[in-house]
Amino acid sequence: MAATFINLESGKPLSRVPCALCGESIMDGREIEHQDETLCKPCFEKKNYYSVIRKLL
Repeated sequence: MAATFINLESGKPLSRVPCALCGESIMDGREIEHQDETLCKPCFEKKNYYSVIRKLL
């Protein structure tokens, strides 16, 4: 039986879902399900990443 390998490092995203808080696209299964919401890692960790970016603009 031959082994099948999937390269997740490059190419078109296999999945894409929006974060429930910031709306950012989360690709390839990196989303975090928390209290029935789909969140990106920065929103889940309650980091101020997006507020810092807004201040720079």
